[in-house]
Amino acid sequence: MIFKLLAAIFFALGGSFCGICCSGRLKSRADICNDSVRIMRSCGIMIRSSGADVYKLMLELKKTGVGLLHFIGKMPDIYTETVNFRSLWADAVSSESGIPAEEKKLLIDFGNILGTTDIEGQISSIAAQITLMEGLREQRMAEYRQKGRLYRSLGVMAGVMIGIIII
Repeated sequence: MIFKLLAAIFFALGGSFCGICCSGRLKSRADICNDSVRIMRSCGIMIRSSGADVYKLMLELKKTGVGLLHFIGKMPDIYTETVNFRSLWADAVSSESGIPAEEKKLLIDFGNILGTTDIEGQISSIAAQITLMEGLREQRMAEYRQKGRLYRSLGVMAGVMIGIIII
């Protein structure tokens, strides 16, 4: 009898853990959007204040840290004339497995904007990218609010149900 009770508790906890993990995955998608907006704003500020080129931007982003967006750490520290920044950026973003496809597309588009026009052109393009990413962030937060509680509740209920069946 004790074995069955322990198994029931184990399954209830396991179901709860599964629900929390699924809910956490939704939350991390919103966090990726938050980090992306923070990077875009930082780049916009650096471009506006000092006219920083892409190389200075990458060095500063590496120094300050970028949260869940680890691909920036993969960018090289030194650039030469033969290095194509946009292809390196696109490859680094594409190789990041934790970023959903929509966010990847916006980040790749953002990398294509950097260093292509004058300061005002870059700032206005970055502002447009920020608007798109903020819209995506709101969508991800709405998904988390709507489905996060559902996943946690279903996880607990499924675990308790299996536990009851075992008893």
